Amino acid sequence: KSTAAKRGRMGRDDDHHPSTSKTLLASLATIKLQGNRPWQVLKELVAATCLLSLLMLVGSKSVLCIMEAPRTRTNLTASNKLLSSGTSPRQDPEHDDMEAVPGSVQTFEDIHVDVYGAAISSLIRDTNVLSKGERLQQRSFRSFRVVASLGLCWFHMAIQGYILYTASHILSDVVIDEFRKNYDSYELHMYGDGDKTTFLTKEGGTRGHLMYFNGTRFTSLDNQKEICQMPLANDRFFFVVIFVWTMTGLVELRKCFQSFYALICTMPSVPSIQQSIELIEQQANDAVVVIVGVPVHFKAIMCMTVFLPRVCVSCAALWLGSKWLIATNNLGDVLLNAVALEFVILLNEVSLVALIPTHGLARLARTKVLAPSNHYLKIPGAGFVASLLWIAITLAWSYAFIYHLQNVLPRYNWDIRDVCMAWSEWLEDFVH
Repeated sequence: KSTAAKRGRMGRDDDHHPSTSKTLLASLATIKLQGNRPWQVLKELVAATCLLSLLMLVGSKSVLCIMEAPRTRTNLTASNKLLSSGTSPRQDPEHDDMEAVPGSVQTFEDIHVDVYGAAISSLIRDTNVLSKGERLQQRSFRSFRVVASLGLCWFHMAIQGYILYTASHILSDVVIDEFRKNYDSYELHMYGDGDKTTFLTKEGGTRGHLMYFNGTRFTSLDNQKEICQMPLANDRFFFVVIFVWTMTGLVELRKCFQSFYALICTMPSVPSIQQSIELIEQQANDAVVVIVGVPVHFKAIMCMTVFLPRVCVSCAALWLGSKWLIATNNLGDVLLNAVALEFVILLNEVSLVALIPTHGLARLARTKVLAPSNHYLKIPGAGFVASLLWIAITLAWSYAFIYHLQNVLPRYNWDIRDVCMAWSEWLEDFVH
């Protein structure tokens, strides 16, 4: 009865707006599916990337032309004085933006203020004090702090993994099942129920042969709103959401690789943990601790207890979060779920602030790491190239997941977007 009532109301509305109804039917009748949507999107991404690169190149050349000016007599005089004094531009303070000579001045970088940085800091600093036999009255406390810091790190990864697993499997399974049923009914309705027009996938889903697609049948579909609210029905919008979520997830991986590079790859290997830290007095009662070396066996311990689990959890979070977003049954809820996923990613900082006392946070903030540039010549522009590489990885993952790796709707035909766009335009004209 409800279906008949809907069709009756639609028929009455069409009677009042016959031109609008004819426009909708004409738009739907002209839809021809090509079946190469992923390839079209890839060409659009490549074209957009080339255009953006060209604009950046033209912009940089324009800035150079604008800023380029004839050297004044004052500048020539300063240059002559610099040459007569025997001072090279690299040694002059006015050229401090140039690359420094490796090994000339030691530079330090902050350790990341999160549960992983706290675990690494406690593992090195507390074991350094324990190995030297200093502060005997604090031996039990320091040994407990090492275990507690590692335990907090593992507890955080367990909570993060549990939330994401539950959201992407238990909560999303019902939605995924509903998605597949709705899409199967859509395929049967738009292509016709027959062995010639449709086929079964290995997962048991119904898919239609593109040559038999009939867009005009969409007007008699019962669940038009549910179909058009699927994330894959508006793949451009969903691509942007996945891109933002991937950037959020890759922040964790990038921080992990930065710490791994600084503490494992470029950090000098010292014979004993007693030689791993140095003190730098900044103020009277505020000493900064710098990690200047790590024994080989401690590097192995950090890899097994911190870096490897962190990479695994970050990659799993990226996959499970993407799966949860694509299984959202409303385009508006996609944004809300993306914000919820960011909260899960930021749990490492929230857990640290909530569970670590204030003096512990201050202690962690005073922990520095010997910068990798002290040991290896820093290639000019390496940081910029690395940033471009991370952007390329983000784009590649977003494209690969949506168009090739997603398993919510296997063998998706990409046959909803065009009809939903035509239907949405008709609804907009009908309302106004």
